[in-house]
Amino acid sequence: AFLLVMVVAIFNTCGRFVSGFLSDRIGRSNTMILAFVLQAINMFMFTQYRTPELLLFGSAFTGLCYGTIFTLFPAATADFYGVRNLGVNYGTLFTGFGVAGVTGSVLGGRVRDLFGSYTYAFVTCGVMLLVGAVLAFFLKSPKSEPVPLPAGPVGSPLANLPANVLAPGVSASSKSQGTTFILAWLLGGFGADRFYLGQTGLGILKLITLGGCGIWALI
Repeated sequence: AFLLVMVVAIFNTCGRFVSGFLSDRIGRSNTMILAFVLQAINMFMFTQYRTPELLLFGSAFTGLCYGTIFTLFPAATADFYGVRNLGVNYGTLFTGFGVAGVTGSVLGGRVRDLFGSYTYAFVTCGVMLLVGAVLAFFLKSPKSEPVPLPAGPVGSPLANLPANVLAPGVSASSKSQGTTFILAWLLGGFGADRFYLGQTGLGILKLITLGGCGIWALI
């Protein structure tokens, strides 16, 4: 048991870095969708993890997806409510996280006592994760008003800069082809490259089909 706890902690830490990297490239909402759906699949598969090796894999994957919470939720809270009261706002959010952690453990144990296994607890968690993914899909990040920049005087370096440099915008055409290829190669089966390009629908399609069973993971 101590080995499983250690593995969860290690991959929890790794998940924070991975989710931060993905969030900077495909956006917070898309990263949440990816993490929630993968974790839901993992929860459903826990009913089939019957060997120590599979249980170890499931625990590692749980920690990896679990770590995304600690990277994305504080940043998302700041995005929606600003940083002035970030401590209070995120403290309130994390209080809900703590309450769910306590009650979820009790309810999971109760399910085990009533039905003789944790199957229904895992299935319930998987369904809740899918609901969370749907909510994240419809989540609209607030758009901040662009701050107008004063034009530089004639002959200054600012006057010669193009508008998209002074007020940069992110579009699919401006995405790095190298980053897209790396994401397609490493996480194409999960649709990370499509999320990165802003093609959320195609990303979800690749995710739920595991890249078309690997046939179009790089497409």
